[in-house]
Amino acid sequence: MNAFKTAETYLKSALRSYKTPNPRISMNLYEGLNHLYEQSGNSANALHYYKLFVAARDSVYNEENIRRMARTELTHEFEIRRNRELLQQQRELAIRDAKTRQQWIIFTFVILGIIGTGILGFTVTAKGRNAIVSNWSLPVFALK
Repeated sequence: MNAFKTAETYLKSALRSYKTPNPRISMNLYEGLNHLYEQSGNSANALHYYKLFVAARDSVYNEENIRRMARTELTHEFEIRRNRELLQQQRELAIRDAKTRQQWIIFTFVILGIIGTGILGFTVTAKGRNAIVSNWSLPVFALK
């Protein structure tokens, strides 16, 4: 019986020593007092400390669930933000690629136009030269 009194004194002293209640520590101390009173046959105190233990345990698990939910929510928000940024980058790259393709098409048509104009000019000039040359009549000297 003396050991029960000593254990009770230490457990209650530990409970009083915390100025700001810590639900985890309180939970363990309430559970200890519950077991102590159960073993000593004091069912009224055992029930009282069991109820306090359950309330502290629920508080601890509730806090953990709140933290877990907050962490999950933050992770979810981060993922959404990151996906939006990736989507925006993909859009910008697609726009840049489309502009580059458009510039290459324009450049290709300009080069083809220049080449075509050059070929056409050369052909016209060559035909003109041939026409001029064929219209020249060179005196043919008869050699006798």
